[in-house]
Formats: sequence, C-alpha cells, structure tokens
Amino acid sequence: MYTYGHYCVPVTEKPLDANYVELLDIYVTDCNAHPLNIEFLYVPETNIKVPKVLSTANHIAYNVDNYDEIVAGGKAILEFICPYDDISRVAFVEYQGALIEIKETKFQ
Repeated sequence: MYTYGHYCVPVTEKPLDANYVELLDIYVTDCNAHPLNIEFLYVPETNIKVPKVLSTANHIAYNVDNYDEIVAGGKAILEFICPYDDISRVAFVEYQGALIEIKETKFQ
C-alpha cells in the first residue's frame, strides 16, 4: 500500500521558514503547512551528506508499507534510517529518470 506524501522543489536560497535536518545537513519546509503538500528543499553548497541530484531535481514522495519491494524496483540513490516515530526508513530512488522519495511508514 502507498499514499502520496509530498512534492519537493529544490531551491537555491534557504526559505525563511525552513527547518534544519541535521542528519542530512539540509533545510526543508513543512509540506503539511502547504495547501498542496509542497516541500521546498535547500541543500547548502558545503553539504557532503546527500547526492547532488537532491539539490537539482524535483521529486515526489510516497509513504509505503512495502519498502524493500519498491526500493528494489529502482536505482537507490540514498537510503537512511529515519529518526521519526511514524517513519522508519527512507530512500531516494531513481525510476526511469524520475526521482522518488520512498518512506516506510506504519499505516494505521
């Protein structure tokens, strides 16, 4: 099962309302605060924790309960353990040229 999470747009300047994500050394806005679940992502030029493609390519995110199956279907760009209670693993995966964020969630 999967559900739409958000659409992400990389930006070249840090948004005023962005939150710092220390694990990845990036800044993101709260997609839940946007009426269409759009997230804005800023990757500092000094960042060495994430692949460059995250700062240049838009991506769409899905919350899934079959993480391993979905990630295996594409080319994993970045995978990590997530520190949030409702999300356990995250992967950025390339599918036929499209960048997709896969979040393993605990569906209710």
